[in-house]
Amino acid sequence: MKKIKLPSNVEYIIHQLERAGYEAYAVGGCVRDSLLGRVPGDWDITTSARPEQVKAVFRRTIDTGIQHGTVTVLMPAEQADSSVAGEASGIQGDARRAASQGVHTGTAHAGRSAEHPGARSMPVWEGYEVTTYRIDGAYLDGRHPSAVQFTPSLHEDLARRDFTINAMAVNDRSGIVDDFGGLEDLGRRVVRAVGEPEQRFQEDALRMLRALRFSAQLGFDIDPATWEAVRKLAPNLEHVSKERIAVELTKLLMSDHPEHIALVSTSGLSEYISEHFADAFHDAIDVPDDYPVYPWMPSDLPAERYLRWGVFLRGVPDRARGILRELKIDNDTIAKAGTVAQLFQEPLPDSRYKIRKKLSEVGYETYENYLRAVTCLLLAARDAEWMRPYLDAACPKQETVIMPCCQTATKPDSACSAPEKHKDPTAELLDCIRRVQFEVAAIRVAGDCIELKNLEISGQDLMAIGIPRGPEIGRILHALLDQVLQDPSQNHRERLTELARGMML
Repeated sequence: MKKIKLPSNVEYIIHQLERAGYEAYAVGGCVRDSLLGRVPGDWDITTSARPEQVKAVFRRTIDTGIQHGTVTVLMPAEQADSSVAGEASGIQGDARRAASQGVHTGTAHAGRSAEHPGARSMPVWEGYEVTTYRIDGAYLDGRHPSAVQFTPSLHEDLARRDFTINAMAVNDRSGIVDDFGGLEDLGRRVVRAVGEPEQRFQEDALRMLRALRFSAQLGFDIDPATWEAVRKLAPNLEHVSKERIAVELTKLLMSDHPEHIALVSTSGLSEYISEHFADAFHDAIDVPDDYPVYPWMPSDLPAERYLRWGVFLRGVPDRARGILRELKIDNDTIAKAGTVAQLFQEPLPDSRYKIRKKLSEVGYETYENYLRAVTCLLLAARDAEWMRPYLDAACPKQETVIMPCCQTATKPDSACSAPEKHKDPTAELLDCIRRVQFEVAAIRVAGDCIELKNLEISGQDLMAIGIPRGPEIGRILHALLDQVLQDPSQNHRERLTELARGMML
């Protein structure tokens, strides 16, 4: 059995609780991730000590969720810099003693003050959630237990958890405690509910979406009985807040297997996420009815939150922003994802002017990521014959959208030269995208003006030549920007002033 190396702060907390006569273990996702060779995002600790007893052991604490048995213990931040590891060890030892004795040492984190190079810096603390073994009461709202009952049994605490791979605990004294087959399921690469799946999902409907999210993050299958329970109880997802649903969906899309988003449809969950969420599946492509899923969201898509949402919603560009608002996603992601979804419906620009114009509208980052996304989708479609039906969803229609940039160049400002003839239309489309990518890079390197703020003339300058304050200023500035987008060499104050005089009404 693989031995897990606990972080020193976690070891210390467990040791202090054991010294006080209690049991304590690292538990949950940190155990799972350690066994998989992944770096845990955080370390949670479970203990037989009640909250007031934990607070008696560690005087530097926060009542995070004391009604549910959770206390956050503050510890000195771990020091990763090996060059100061020895000093850090001594400093952290002092701070740990302070954490348990309620003494402020002022030396919790190794380092030097910028103002006083010879002095140690003030402490930097990090929190560890310590939760009492508990049994959850009835879940009357399908999300939260109406009450919790503390228990002296680690087994009973593990039994209330969602999936076997999350229901393992570990400490140096006992090793790994695995009462529900989590180790076996890790080996089988399966997400399986603890105990009866229907009971777990009736307790907390969000667990159904979490099952899909874990399968995407870990690349695991879903246990058949667990999968059937998800499909049966999908309507219960209506009880869960949109914000919590959005968190799970975003984690799924940002995972190494974003194609698992298709499971949200095949499971039936999509119908209960929001009023129009299912449209992203029904109006875009035919999602296969069987499980496992097919990769119509390639894993090599750039890992940008807005981009992956935009790619997912590319089949419903007119509803993309509305769907994201229903999920109460932040405004920045709504704006950028909506832009990406809309770009899939537009032709690729066939001249440098049109490329500059598009860059002016959406910005370099968004447009470059969009081009990368189209490339990923085309390659995914080309590399798997069964993906051919999904090509239309991967990018807009060839003849109306992609091909214009591949026509023979007839103007000096044309973005694309005549392409080589390909028997494979996907290769031709990829050539078009590469040409646009090259032009975008060239525009960036040249420093061409693509924004009003980079025009060599301002509203004050326009008022100085007699243009009245008001909408006319904006109209002329945008007209001047368009002239510069067509010919960047005109971005000189004298030339822009001359053009502005000609635009005066």
